[in-house]
Amino acid sequence: MVAIDERAEEFARQKEALAARLEREALEAEASGIPDGGTPRDKTGQGPPEAAPADPEELEAPAPPVPEPTTEGIGPIPVHADIALFLWPEERGRFPVEFTKAGRRVLLTATKTEPWLSERLQDQIAARVGKALGEDAPAADVLRKKIRAAFADLAEDLETDDEKRRALTPRAVRIVIQRTEAVDVYPSKEPGATYFEVTIAGLRFPVTSEQMGGLESRFLNTLWMSAFYEPLNATRTDWQRIQAYWTDPAIKTVHEIEELTAAEAVIDRLVEKLEEVELVADAASMTGPDVAWFDESKNIIWVHGRRIARFLEDLKRPGWTDGRLSTALMQGGYTWARTGKPRIGAEAAKGKEGKQTRCWPFKPGLIAFRPVVRRALDVRDLLDQE
Repeated sequence: MVAIDERAEEFARQKEALAARLEREALEAEASGIPDGGTPRDKTGQGPPEAAPADPEELEAPAPPVPEPTTEGIGPIPVHADIALFLWPEERGRFPVEFTKAGRRVLLTATKTEPWLSERLQDQIAARVGKALGEDAPAADVLRKKIRAAFADLAEDLETDDEKRRALTPRAVRIVIQRTEAVDVYPSKEPGATYFEVTIAGLRFPVTSEQMGGLESRFLNTLWMSAFYEPLNATRTDWQRIQAYWTDPAIKTVHEIEELTAAEAVIDRLVEKLEEVELVADAASMTGPDVAWFDESKNIIWVHGRRIARFLEDLKRPGWTDGRLSTALMQGGYTWARTGKPRIGAEAAKGKEGKQTRCWPFKPGLIAFRPVVRRALDVRDLLDQE
């Protein structure tokens, strides 16, 4: 009987200790505004029906890589008393959010989606803010409502306030949009031949329909570095926002569809450029790319290779290399062969010892070159030789 009584007394002591521990944990949870299970509640113990436990996939811990505050972003946004909110542009798929009390940081966190669009995220953030404030925290329901109201006001402002919208736009997106001056679309009947021409800071960039319709930002980062010698580091999400801007009907200009094939359109443009070129009557007078030599003995008009290279650089049509142009010219009957290497300028007088220059052999009569002239060599001609 004595042993049974001792066990009963021990069981009673354990029961009292367990009850005391549970009561202590309940008081601690109430002080932080988070009851068992992690759901925010007010002082009456009733949890709001909208509240949800923190989702680690959506709400990130305040440890790196959450970025430190910068001069960009929005804030302070008043929340309650001396509690304020700061937000910064998305960085690598995260939206940094900071809360301060009397100018002192109490929480720096980040979300995977825009926090001003999700009350569920706002409730999770409110629970963390309350826990971080500890005894200085207002009632959980008050804090939750104030944080929701602050985010709701921000969401409304972002609909109409361009300055605030820019402040929360990622750097890469903001820079590209600010520097974009025009987007021209040149449709084509040929599948995949439609291309875009984007003018950025006075420079024109060709973008294929495949690139414009794709999801990857690599081509844009490469284009930016080659043009401006600075990294853009646009992410896939950044590119999708730029893509939406470049394809906005209010921004882009769609030109009439080309009735000519792509090759015919390119050749027509080349013909127009070559009509500015002056013909000379002998090889020695062909001293640079601004003149062409009419070799009457072979019935060939030699156009300097650098002249064609300049044309292709200015053309800025994706896929148009000198090889493709050469094929199109031969198929159209404009040239005798792909290219040749005559001796021209000062090298012509050296005979077989002279250096050969790559030129394009055009047929006479198809392009209205400027009339044949004879002119004497001078020092400037010699300096223009390759």
